[in-house]
Amino acid sequence: MYQHTFTISADGTTALNVEPGEYAVTLAGTWGGGTVSVRWDDGTNAVELPDGSFTADGGAIFANPAPEFNFVMSGSTTPSVVVTISKITQP
Repeated sequence: MYQHTFTISADGTTALNVEPGEYAVTLAGTWGGGTVSVRWDDGTNAVELPDGSFTADGGAIFANPAPEFNFVMSGSTTPSVVVTISKITQP
């Protein structure tokens, strides 16, 4: 089973290459007033996922048909948000 954890510590985009499938994503930490938008990117289009905008600790399950997730932090001051992404199904 695929699982990956990383920390968002500044505004900007963190890209994570993944296989298509269904993923559980959790976010927790110090938000510094910021927002994280979760998007999938097929190399041409970046699409924000439904229920993919977070301003506080939380999580969701996302179906990702593309080879990349993007986690975009904006409007923050010294954030430290730990993101854990786990694959739960095959496409």
